[in-house]
Amino acid sequence: MDNKRIGKNIKKYREAKGLNQEDLAFKIKRSQGYIALLESGKRNIDAEILYNISVELGTPVSAFYEEAPVYKTPQEQELLDFLKAAKI
Repeated sequence: MDNKRIGKNIKKYREAKGLNQEDLAFKIKRSQGYIALLESGKRNIDAEILYNISVELGTPVSAFYEEAPVYKTPQEQELLDFLKAAKI
């Protein structure tokens, strides 16, 4: 399980709902510190807690496993293409 990815996604969806860590912690009957550890990827999350978080955030469990898309500006992409071509 990729704790960091799951944690980042929990934070993303929590913030999108306008909740702070304390709000989410209260809703799932955990401490704010517990949520902080989850979001930083420093704590494993069990299926039941992840399900409870998904219910409170109105987000499918699968969304927490998704990688965030990487957006690049045209200039960044041009530089990356140049570096790849130069094999740097």
